[in-house]
Amino acid sequence: MPAVKASVVYYGSPIMSNERPDNPIVEVEQVHAPILGFFGEVDRGIPVQDVQHYQEVARKAGKEVDFTIYPGLGHAFFTFAADEPGSAASQESWAKAVLFLRARLGQGE
Repeated sequence: MPAVKASVVYYGSPIMSNERPDNPIVEVEQVHAPILGFFGEVDRGIPVQDVQHYQEVARKAGKEVDFTIYPGLGHAFFTFAADEPGSAASQESWAKAVLFLRARLGQGE
């Protein structure tokens, strides 16, 4: 299986319960690819404190992690509709994601 070269996550769940075997904090040493992530500040399922904590722990472990937290947005903010609250964040994050993936994976054919 080829190695993962890059990862983009939209409002993925950095769950911080030590009782879960898949706790991302515990598994941070196994991360070998850069991660770009986008989260909503008021996501009730993924507290912004958890997102910030994961990024801090990952960076201290020497991992390339860049998370953007969008003010006033909740979970599943991404939209293609120009009149939706997450429209500007969607456009910005998509452009960043494409640049990030192109820089790490190449332009393709």
